[in-house]
Amino acid sequence: MPLRRTGGDGSGNFELISTYSPSTDYRMIKYTFNVSTGAMTSAAVLPAASANVDLWYYPTLGPTSNNIILGAGYQDTTGDSGHVRGFLINTSTGKHTPRYTTLANNISGGGMSNFYRGTSIGRAIYWRGKVLIGSGDGNIAAYDETDVFNYIDQMADYYGIL
Repeated sequence: MPLRRTGGDGSGNFELISTYSPSTDYRMIKYTFNVSTGAMTSAAVLPAASANVDLWYYPTLGPTSNNIILGAGYQDTTGDSGHVRGFLINTSTGKHTPRYTTLANNISGGGMSNFYRGTSIGRAIYWRGKVLIGSGDGNIAAYDETDVFNYIDQMADYYGIL
């Protein structure tokens, strides 16, 4: 996941979540860099009972206030072309969708699931309460972080993992 400030408005500590985390049995690891003290801490993101988490590539957005992470890195090529394939995972419970869920507008209740069009891997950049989301050259849009996180929570509710 991209490096971000936890304050949302450009303030707060820095946080980064990595999926490559053999020290936590691949349950993802969150690194927190304290701005005031310079201290770095780390902690497992998913519960100890979580399984197969080494398969969760491209965690892109979140966690939301409801502890949901959206991973999106693949363009769907199975008949819903133009939409993104990815996953949703609840970091509190370990519940998740299948790894290649098609996050299409008509089934996930929103209008942002086509923000990863193109052939490159989706990326997100957090900046002062906004999230710049896109893939490839010139395919980037800015959203309010609150709106994006509400949308992710709505999808998590739809898929029964909230």
